[in-house]
Amino acid sequence: MEELYEYRRRLIERYRAVADNLVAAIEKKHSDDFYTRLDDTGSSPQKIATHLLEVETRLFFPYLLRILNEEQPNLEYSQSVDEVQEELKGRVTPVAILEKYQQLRAQEGQILESLSLESWSRCVRHDTFGVRTLQWWVEHSLVHAEEHLRQL
Repeated sequence: MEELYEYRRRLIERYRAVADNLVAAIEKKHSDDFYTRLDDTGSSPQKIATHLLEVETRLFFPYLLRILNEEQPNLEYSQSVDEVQEELKGRVTPVAILEKYQQLRAQEGQILESLSLESWSRCVRHDTFGVRTLQWWVEHSLVHAEEHLRQL
């Protein structure tokens, strides 16, 4: 059981730290040009930052709250998570966007730290992923952020 507690403690640390790492990567490597494509996907630092904030705001944070507060929630997949990409372009820097993302991750980290052992195993049904636990959602969210960190 100690191993599970230690794994979750490290998971929460990484979950929070990835937001700091994203800000540092943009400040260090991309402070001169936020809009240049990084790869053949068309992603730029600006696009990555707004995407991460939107996904966190519209999906992962609400999912976390629903998993903890509803009995057997059914989560829908939303394809409209990139709505504000153009709205924010040129008006807000990726660093400012990711600072909001950091704040959300800090809030989520506080919630996760306070969870009981049973809460981590709460299940949810998702249209695409099927039945998953809260722990899986945290791991999934972390992997998603780490993939974008690698892009930067």
